[in-house]
Amino acid sequence: MEMTLRWYGPGYDSVTLEQIRQIPGVHGVVTTLFGKQAGELWTYEEIAELKKTVEDAGLKIAAIESVNVSDDIKIGTEKRDEHIANYIATLENLAKNDIHIVCYNF
Repeated sequence: MEMTLRWYGPGYDSVTLEQIRQIPGVHGVVTTLFGKQAGELWTYEEIAELKKTVEDAGLKIAAIESVNVSDDIKIGTEKRDEHIANYIATLENLAKNDIHIVCYNF
């Protein structure tokens, strides 16, 4: 078992990475790209920037919580295929950044 703490990211969490780093046994965070709407692509560069922020604080990203599934996918609107493609590309970009755990929230 790995001890982690959730962290909403800069501007979205009152707890800092430096404070998390002080918790004995905690070496990672479960985080996300807050501010991204469901269906939007998470670019490689955005993920890399988030990862660098976390690693610069002496922690690692243990998991992502969550890449939200858009309502367009759930109900099959005309944007469905675009959002599915963005979802797949986002998962690929996470993997390219060596992030392999995503908590799915439908």
